[in-house]
Amino acid sequence: MYYCGVCKSIGRRYGNLERFGLVNEMGMLALLLDCISNKAETTEFEIKNCIAHPLKKTPAVKNSLYTDYAADVNVVFAYFKLMDSWQDDKNFFAAVFAKLAFGRAVRKAKKNIPSVYDSIKNNLNKLSAFEKSQCKSIDETAHCFSELMADIFSEAPEIKEHIKSLSEVITEEKLVCLRNLGYYIGKWVYLIDALYDIEDDLKKGSYNPILLRFDYNHKETVSQFKDRIKEPLEFVFHDALGHCCEAWEVLCEDVPDTGKYKDGKAFMENVLYLGMRGKTMRGFLSNESI
Repeated sequence: MYYCGVCKSIGRRYGNLERFGLVNEMGMLALLLDCISNKAETTEFEIKNCIAHPLKKTPAVKNSLYTDYAADVNVVFAYFKLMDSWQDDKNFFAAVFAKLAFGRAVRKAKKNIPSVYDSIKNNLNKLSAFEKSQCKSIDETAHCFSELMADIFSEAPEIKEHIKSLSEVITEEKLVCLRNLGYYIGKWVYLIDALYDIEDDLKKGSYNPILLRFDYNHKETVSQFKDRIKEPLEFVFHDALGHCCEAWEVLCEDVPDTGKYKDGKAFMENVLYLGMRGKTMRGFLSNESI
């Protein structure tokens, strides 16, 4: 419902073409912010036809502060992802689509979320520089994506006021936890993407921090390489997930166990405690694309 809500928000605020750049994680971002701000219970829903499946009606969040915010973030991400495809692969179609479909939209999004726009742009530029220099440090490269995700979480509209109104005594602790949650989700996302892309990056000769950090030997198969790096890299993944869970437990202390909140908390806990860990484990066993 939140995923569809973000999609419809993009259409309402930017146009239908921009909806095809929707990122799955934006629905989770909107749901998470709704839960910890105690706004979920007042969120409204509507059932309308889906743009991707015109004959199918789906439930979607309606008029939510955080689906609108996620829509803004998604537009910025989609634009820079397309521009990155142009810069890295000289994908002319990506450059044209970025300018035609997202040029006006990204300018509007920049006005809506200026500090988050700057963080995404600056950190992706830093990340690009690390990639061009063939940086071997997974901590340095992941830090760029982690920082922009931390800003996306902590700079969400009205989130500080919502947290303060719920528990003024430990407001600062919760704000730190919110930033930590974004940071370590960002670290996990960046590294899981690199783990699942190992085989494709080898074929294309593309940058991959895991291949460089653990000195991939072209005499070994991908499976052999993953077996060799599994123990030290699993530690990095599980450390990030541990920080995510610690932060979430503090953030949801004041979230009710009733109604929509209960469903939202259950979904988030399923993602943090089971989904992300399962995805990590499968990454060491398969060569599928993420």
